[in-house]
Amino acid sequence: MFFMMSIILGLLGFVFLASLFAMFQLNKLREEEEGVLFEKYQSRESVQYDINDILEMMELAEYSLA
Repeated sequence: MFFMMSIILGLLGFVFLASLFAMFQLNKLREEEEGVLFEKYQSRESVQYDINDILEMMELAEYSLA
């Protein structure tokens, strides 16, 4: 009886530890993915600002030539 209960508790503990490990791994993976997406968004945003600056300079050059 005691032997069976210890096996059951051991299996439950193993499942609990495995689920904790999986949660931490998924959380780490999600944070890495969010960081990659944030870096992509930042780089895209800076490119957009650069293009807007170039368009502004072209408009200013157009007005100064006219």
